[in-house]
Amino acid sequence: MDKVLRVLLIDLGSSRKEINEPVGICAVAAYVEKYAQFGVEIDLRFLPLSQKPTREELAHFHVVGLSTKIGSLGQVFDVYSDICMIPACSRPLVVLGDLLATFATQEILKLFPEFICVTGEGEEGFLQLLAAISEHGEPVCEIHRFLTSRYIPNLAYMVDGKYIKNESRLIKLELCPPPLRKFSKYVASLGGIVRNEGSRGCAWGRCSFCAIQHKYCNEARWRPIPIERAVSELQELSQMGIKSPFYTDEDFLGDNPIRAIELASEIQKKKLTGEIDRDMSLYVDMRVDSILSKGHKGYPTGRQVLAKLKEAGLREVFIGLESGAKAQVKRYKKASTAHRNSMVLDVLNDLGITFDIGFIMFDPEMDINELSANISFLKQTGLNKHDARMTKKLRIEPGTPLVAEYRAKNLISGGLDVDDLTYPYRWKYSQAEDVYATYSEWEQELSEDV
Repeated sequence: MDKVLRVLLIDLGSSRKEINEPVGICAVAAYVEKYAQFGVEIDLRFLPLSQKPTREELAHFHVVGLSTKIGSLGQVFDVYSDICMIPACSRPLVVLGDLLATFATQEILKLFPEFICVTGEGEEGFLQLLAAISEHGEPVCEIHRFLTSRYIPNLAYMVDGKYIKNESRLIKLELCPPPLRKFSKYVASLGGIVRNEGSRGCAWGRCSFCAIQHKYCNEARWRPIPIERAVSELQELSQMGIKSPFYTDEDFLGDNPIRAIELASEIQKKKLTGEIDRDMSLYVDMRVDSILSKGHKGYPTGRQVLAKLKEAGLREVFIGLESGAKAQVKRYKKASTAHRNSMVLDVLNDLGITFDIGFIMFDPEMDINELSANISFLKQTGLNKHDARMTKKLRIEPGTPLVAEYRAKNLISGGLDVDDLTYPYRWKYSQAEDVYATYSEWEQELSEDV
């Protein structure tokens, strides 16, 4: 092999009609560049904003990594078709990461047995894989058997038709460098969403429909990024002219509201010195119980934390209410109630903080009374006039507790849709199913008119 390992990382984009900065591949690239003890050159591509690499370009690289979001399976097939046209001895190794690789690992490797999947957090597993490839040499297509002689966490692959999946491990966030910012300015110039990260995981992590635990090694744990790095990244974005980054955090406050106060104070200091633009605003995800926290043993209340964050530039909060029906909230295993969901909106309105809402109106076990309760809740809280999409149905995703539960109830009606990462299901009550079908028709008609 050449002295330098040539790597191409591609974010394939997603089915969502928005431009999201591909911060995942940028974080992996930064980690490899910092810790690699071998020669490596990394090129980054973001397909929503650039042309798909040609067959000749693909042949130039030893490794092609694909970041796979929901709805990207067709593009994976496209890249695979091009690579198959390259002579076998010269083909790059294809490595998949992100959602499809993590939540449909075995299904992906049945479709593409030559590929390798990096599951969960990709930084360390991908780095160790590249080190193994550098040691093994060419042809890289023969690396699979070599990998059986060493244990690299977070990897899954096939050898002689046998599925091998190594244990996933969490990385130490305090050792992670900031992501490369190759695409930030361009994404912002197009009106897209620039991403930033302050933590990973969720302090609750037990909602029945949520796959966070599976993503993070089946641990309900919240891990913050050091405040110094978080503020430094905001400074970097500010210098680029970015005014409103969106945080990728599943749970921005986590279980440490004091840290949020300290972070807000540091942001305010940097704004006063001009190191962060005074007009920079923030969009974050929070949990209902964090906002309604009454504080204890010297901890601030949720309202106090929000007020301090607003002073530092908090603009909008995404809050996953999910339901206004008592039994449905219980099925979702939310750390909340319909009443508390209503209370949290009062707090946000009182503080003048804009909010976006997650709401799962329909699920396979709901009856017409729960549907009525949801509609009443939306009217009582004024959310029926909110621009968030309120008529979504529950997604049964791999890696969530709902899969086993609904299989036991004989409600799952088919196999996993690998591209959409959902299982189809039967409805327990036909009335609810009929109402959902009607809502879906209306939604389709409205979307065609827009």
